[in-house]
Amino acid sequence: MDGYEKAVTGFENASRFTEYVLLRKGGQSARQAAFGAREVAVDFGMQGAWTFWRQYVSTVPFLNAGLQGLYRTARAIGKGSDQKAAVWTKMSAFVVTPTIGIYLLNKDNPNYWNQSQQIRDLNFMLPIGNDNWLKIPNHLNLELFLQLLKVALMIYIKEEMLIVSLIRLGQF
Repeated sequence: MDGYEKAVTGFENASRFTEYVLLRKGGQSARQAAFGAREVAVDFGMQGAWTFWRQYVSTVPFLNAGLQGLYRTARAIGKGSDQKAAVWTKMSAFVVTPTIGIYLLNKDNPNYWNQSQQIRDLNFMLPIGNDNWLKIPNHLNLELFLQLLKVALMIYIKEEMLIVSLIRLGQF
């Protein structure tokens, strides 16, 4: 295992070194470039200071990586970030648009609603006939955002349907 670990570490460090060189050529200081290079992959050195939390995170698979993904996203869309537009564009293209599209595709499909809540929450589900589904895993770091988007969309559509019904009845 030692040879495998060395090879993996070598590839990871090579990508970080390449990022460091690019950042330095882009005009960043050595310190800024070093911190930027740590962002290329999961920074396993980032674990927090609380001993209980570090031990807990070590028992839950991918929790540290997931939290770091959320932290990076929050920093990228936070105050003073020059990445806001790029992050919002990517989230719109790869999270919001598919979530809305899949919801609209499946909202009247009883077979979709017969699937377990967990399966629906964790996947973008495309019907491919005879109760068969193409399940595309969604981004777990953004699951809460996706669920809030789904709920907001369902409320909006139901309110729109209610308004249309009231207009037809002449009560709006």
